Amino acid sequence: MANQPKKDPIPELYYKIGEILKRLKIVEERIHSTAEKLQNLNDEIVELKKSLTKFKAQTNEEFEKIKKEIAEINSKIRVFERDLPRLARKNELEVLKKVFSLWDPLNFVSEKELEFILEDKFEEFKMKLLKELKKQNINIDASNLSVNYKVAKKPKIVREENENKRENQLNLPQNRIEGQMGNQVN
Repeated sequence: MANQPKKDPIPELYYKIGEILKRLKIVEERIHSTAEKLQNLNDEIVELKKSLTKFKAQTNEEFEKIKKEIAEINSKIRVFERDLPRLARKNELEVLKKVFSLWDPLNFVSEKELEFILEDKFEEFKMKLLKELKKQNINIDASNLSVNYKVAKKPKIVREENENKRENQLNLPQNRIEGQMGNQVN
């Protein structure tokens, strides 16, 4: 046994180096794969950070808008609370409703409407009177029958003051125009 040829260590060394290289290549591939995964994870974290920053900004804007709206609502509530005692109560409104139903401003007539109504009534009365007189064989000239009525007016002094005010109001724009035209001519 002493004569056994010694094995050449070089092929065995090549084999071991090849095995080590294979293992090294596998480890490098794993490291490369892990590095890619880390890079993808890093990119996702950056995108998530951007979206979270954007979401935070939007949330802050919405929060500020909500705060402003709440402040406006609070100020309106304070105004309402301040004005609330000045508002009419239900019983006061009922009293006003009764007063208006008694007063009924829609049933008022103007001076001209009253004159027309009186003229119509006078004509009806005149016709009835003429028929009655005709029945009793009394002849009257109907053309001379007239009535002189006037709706009650304001006292003369007050009426003249109001007419002067009305004339001044009506002439005011015209005076301005004449003044402007006079300035242009000169």
